Amino acid sequence: AELDVFISINEQSKINILKLKNKENKSRKLNLIYKIRPVLGEDEISSNGYINLEFNKDTNIIKMKNLYSKNENKVCLYSSELIKSFTGNNDYMNLANNETLNNENALGINSCVAIQVEIILEPFEEKEVSFVMEIEENQNEKSFANISNCKEELKNTKRC
Repeated sequence: AELDVFISINEQSKINILKLKNKENKSRKLNLIYKIRPVLGEDEISSNGYINLEFNKDTNIIKMKNLYSKNENKVCLYSSELIKSFTGNNDYMNLANNETLNNENALGINSCVAIQVEIILEPFEEKEVSFVMEIEENQNEKSFANISNCKEELKNTKRC
């Protein structure tokens, strides 16, 4: 696996492109977890337990907002792959006994934001997956949920 992490030149977006390759002669099912500890306020302590999560299955986007912050912006987290589940509970990260995360909000608990996507790689297949965090107001027609848009933005970033 290979991971490119960068910030967009023109957007307030953190983009992760994960490159996966199945080197075996059989299909592989992978459950990927992307986890962040968002600081939506002055510091982690003032954010912890006050982050409200809204998951929209139609747009495949999780929106985060600190309910006690004066800042009205929401931060969005999404992927190029379908989000299978999510959690806002930092203490619920053990998938050994669970197939999916618990879809729990981050209010009143030791918070994080984690999303789970499921990938099936055919024998010798290569695949790229994006995980993107950005300010809600930046969402536009050039969505970084599209891998080609992410790769184009990575090229633009390297030119600067």
